[in-house]
Amino acid sequence: MNFFKFELVYQIILIVVLSQDQVVLQSSLIGAMSELGPFRINSDGKTLFMNDYAWSNVANMLFLESPAGLGFSYSNTTSDYDKSGDKNTADDAYIFLVNWLERFPQYKTRDFYITGESYAGLMCHSLHTPSF
Repeated sequence: MNFFKFELVYQIILIVVLSQDQVVLQSSLIGAMSELGPFRINSDGKTLFMNDYAWSNVANMLFLESPAGLGFSYSNTTSDYDKSGDKNTADDAYIFLVNWLERFPQYKTRDFYITGESYAGLMCHSLHTPSF
């Protein structure tokens, strides 16, 4: 999970970006570091520069790696890797978001948007309607 905080309180919108592409196992950090996050990677591959067009200029952004094992995500429970499929992924993401909002209650009253690119876009619908 990566969270980029926007400082102007009156414009804060919490945006959750799910994994970029579950089919080819791309990390959501690809989008964070090359498209819409606050930083871009310089051509030397070692340093960063500010992204003037970052979504984080107008919103708080939470990048969620899902399911466990995708991108930089992991689990301390080996059996979690055996639980695959859209239903389990959406249920896990829902549980994570509920717990995240409990830990950071100042975001509970903010507008909340969920988005995803490629296959992750399909997962957004499942996250809106958890199965439990």
